[in-house]
Amino acid sequence: MGSKMNIDDHLGRVPVQAPASDSRYDKWVRWATVITDEIHGIVGSRQIWREVNQMVADHPALPPSLFFDFLFDAYKNSQAIAVRRQRDEGPDDISLWKLMTEIRDHPEICSRQRYVAKYDWGMQHLGEGDFDVLCGQGRDQMDPTQVEVDRARFGQVVDGVRHYVNRRVAHYDRRQFTARPTLDDLDAAIDELTTTFGSYRQLVLGLPYTPPTIVDDWTAVFRVPWLP
Repeated sequence: MGSKMNIDDHLGRVPVQAPASDSRYDKWVRWATVITDEIHGIVGSRQIWREVNQMVADHPALPPSLFFDFLFDAYKNSQAIAVRRQRDEGPDDISLWKLMTEIRDHPEICSRQRYVAKYDWGMQHLGEGDFDVLCGQGRDQMDPTQVEVDRARFGQVVDGVRHYVNRRVAHYDRRQFTARPTLDDLDAAIDELTTTFGSYRQLVLGLPYTPPTIVDDWTAVFRVPWLP
């Protein structure tokens, strides 16, 4: 059996070697890994919330209960706090907002060379195409203006949730506050968070964001009577 054709060789390409290590880039890798785990938690919690709501809708004989109010408040507030964390910008915070800010200020670190070198020789032509999609045809690095556009869009969508957390969840501000986000607002913030992070995770780690799969049979608890 003949050996598999090396497409990079066939295209006459020269292997792209990784640039020298960079401490700031190494920090971004750590941040992107932490943020991935945080977003996994947000997305997984939303999946459970939606499935519980579907179970309740499928059983209309269930009586009204304060338990449902408790469940709603717990979900809404915990998710809002988790979304707010990705907009934080304190000196010790790890957040998507800070990651985008640093990439905007140091775009040369996430270079085409560093990105393409993540791909095995024979597949580096695919890395070139993926970088074109992320950063623009033929560009050697992310355009800081594009990062700023992404930051502005992200901030616009999540800031309603952030202000709610700051004024009514993490603290109780004495000033009147009526702009409480709805579940639709929270969903929109989560969607924006996962979409935006998907691009920057791929830029830093070379890996797209894949939502978690819950393998635990967490619904088993509902198949056991809770009261005699």
